[in-house]
Order: sequence, then structure tokens, then C-alpha cells
Amino acid sequence: MIWINLYVTPNWYTQDLKVENTGVKALRRRAQRAPQDQRNARFQFHKEELKKCMRKVKTAKNSGWKSFCTKASNPYGTHYKAAFRNAMKPAELITLNNHDPSGNHLKIAEDILKKIFPHPANSNSSTYIPPCTSNDCPFTKGEVATAIHHFSKGKAPVPDGIDNIIIQQIFKKFPFLLMELFNNCLKLAKFPDPLKVGNIILFHKHGKSKTEASYYRSISLLPTIRKVLEKLLTQRLNFHLKKNNRLSNLQYEFREGRSTEMVITKLLDTIHNGKASGDHVLVPSMDIKCAFDNIQHSAIASYLDNSKCPANIVNIFKNLLQNRKLILSTCEGPAIRDQNEGCPQASCSGPALWNLVSNETLQENWLINTSIQAFADDFVLVSLAPTRVQLESQINEYIAKFSTCTSKNQLQISAEKTNYLLISKLVRGPNSPCHSLARRKN
Repeated sequence: MIWINLYVTPNWYTQDLKVENTGVKALRRRAQRAPQDQRNARFQFHKEELKKCMRKVKTAKNSGWKSFCTKASNPYGTHYKAAFRNAMKPAELITLNNHDPSGNHLKIAEDILKKIFPHPANSNSSTYIPPCTSNDCPFTKGEVATAIHHFSKGKAPVPDGIDNIIIQQIFKKFPFLLMELFNNCLKLAKFPDPLKVGNIILFHKHGKSKTEASYYRSISLLPTIRKVLEKLLTQRLNFHLKKNNRLSNLQYEFREGRSTEMVITKLLDTIHNGKASGDHVLVPSMDIKCAFDNIQHSAIASYLDNSKCPANIVNIFKNLLQNRKLILSTCEGPAIRDQNEGCPQASCSGPALWNLVSNETLQENWLINTSIQAFADDFVLVSLAPTRVQLESQINEYIAKFSTCTSKNQLQISAEKTNYLLISKLVRGPNSPCHSLARRKN
């Protein structure tokens, strides 16, 4: 029998790194076997050595990848395939035209953008309500420095070629240049139109058809300067929303100090309390279909007007929603489309604006025996009732109210991701809309 080694050790993983990694593993074993009074100190020492080892591994890995890319003779060789193996290349856009490869590449790209980013059916703009609050103070040098410092250096630049490293070096040499730019934008409550352009990259969703545009996740490559300004504004917006009690404590995603562990613990506690009281427990979970792509700009503007945030913060975010452009590169040039709804994937403000819109649903007056919580665009309800009839009545009322809230903002419940969990001794569960939604998946 001939054995073939399918795993090839990368050239950057040297013998020195291997020896150091083995030593760190030995420190962990010694810490586990140490006496109780020495265990904490040994684990702390192991933690420090592990950090040092991981820094050396990361440095060697980055250096090896840089050397590999530099020596490549073909720009679209192995390194390109490794980095963009799931991305849709401009030459392959023709396969996404719904099995009808008619027209040139530019026309196909325009049809793809039209399908992924449709314009809202109701395009009536909301009535402008001038904010009655005072303006927020200018950005400080420390705010700008912190925002720029925390940007990753490995992010892909937009077509202008300005990446995070360039912005960091500019701020290091001329700190007041960018600060004055951002403060002028805040003072005028205007977000520059050239920074509202997003370059679209399509990534295939695993397990889905490769010939259907809706089965690709669209990621927007945004200008670096835009991301810095948007992050500064989002930090201010989150601060004032929290200060004005405009964010529900039932939202566990995109909130500082909250995590998946907290939402799971809260859900399990509610279920255990229902079981302890002898009630039937029904737990339906619903997902908002393409929430970030379908969130309405008119809804965002309306909630901003009622947020009691400073006037310049409200107006600059409303200005950010105007004149947005999307670009999808093709072999025959870029296809351009206006973005009249939704927030760009990977944008800094998208999560904060979604929490603002979803806040109304979470703060509805739900029934006494029902509780709701959310993790981003996933909503979970726990309904408790002593009888089947009462449980059915409660869940039907909840589904109707939840559907009304989503319809108000022109959002839809995803039937494919709707599930429910029944914890009771009932032979047959209650009839409710969540059953029919769950069946549509099949």
C-alpha cells in the first residue's frame, strides 16, 4: 500500500516555530497537572508564552504569504485563487443571468444589481421634520486617533487604492488634516457624495446554486475615509441612542457588553421557568429576510427624527442615505446602480441603524405570558400557557402583531429560516401561523 501525504507543511512553518509550539503545549500540560495552589500562576505563565508564540506564527505566516505572492509569475495564479476562491469573477457574471446568457457583460451585471438591490415599491419620501435638538460637539483628536488605530491593516482597498495603512500614515504625519475634514462634514451635516460609492464583490453561499444571483452574498468595498467618518458618527449615534433609552435591552447583537452566551442563557432561563410552573412552552424563531439589504431608508429617517439625537448627527445620517451608488465591475466596464434601500454589507453604521429600526418591535406591549428577544435580525418568542387553547390564542396574536411590525417597515419573514420548538405533553401542538411558515421550507 502506498501512502500519499495530502497535507503539505507550509514553508513558513520553520523548525524553530515547531519547537516553540511544542514547548507551549508542554507548559499547558504542566499547568493542568500542577498542585491547586500553583495552577493559576502556571496557567498565567502559559497564557503569556502562548501570546508570544502566536505573534511569531502570525509574523512568519504573513511574511511567507508576502514572499509567495511576490515570487508569483502569473498574477491570477494559485495565490489569486486561494484569496478569491469563493468570489464571483467579472468574466463569470454571465452564469448568473438566470440560465439566459443573452446580452453583453455590462447588461448582465446591470440585471444582477437590479435583482439583488431592487428599488422600493413605495418611493415616496418621508416628510422632513427639522430636529429640535442642539448640535453635537466636534470630534476630538483622541476620537479620530482611536477610530483610525483600530482599523485592520489587512483590509482590501477600494479601486482608488487608498487602504487603511495609508490613512494611518497620513493621520500620523498630519493629524489635524483628517480631523478638520470630519468636523466640517459634521458641522455642515453633509456626507460627501464621492464617499457613498460601494464596489460590490459577490461571494457564493455554500450549498446553494451557483447560477442564481440571490444565492450570492454581496459585500461592499467602501472608501477608507468613508469608513473612518462613518465609524465616528456611529459611535456618537450609539452613545445618544443609549443615553435617550432608544435601544431595547432585548437586542443582544451589535451591543457593547452583550454576547451569544447572554441571549442563550436568557432564553433557557425563560423556558426552565415555564416548565417549572407546569405550563406548555412554545418557542418560535423567525428571521427577517435579507434584513440589511431591504431595510427602508424612509423608515431609518423616521426613527432618526424621533430619536432625540443631536440635529447634526440626525441630518448627516439622513444625508448618508441619499445618492448612494453601487458598482459591479465587468470585463466591459463598471455597472452602476442607485441604492435606494438597504445598508451596505460590512458598513460601520448598518448594525446601529438596524437596531434603531428593530427597536420598535422589541418595545411593543406583548402579552404577559410571552417574552421576545432578538439577536440581530433573528427574533425568538417564548409563549407560556396552561392549556392548548390558550397557547394557540397567544401565539396567533403574537404572529399577527409581529407580521404587522415587519410589514410596517416593508420587511418580510423568511419562511426558510422559520422554526419552532414545543415543550409540553400535548399529543398535537397548537395551530399557528409559525407551523405553516416552517412547512414552506419543505
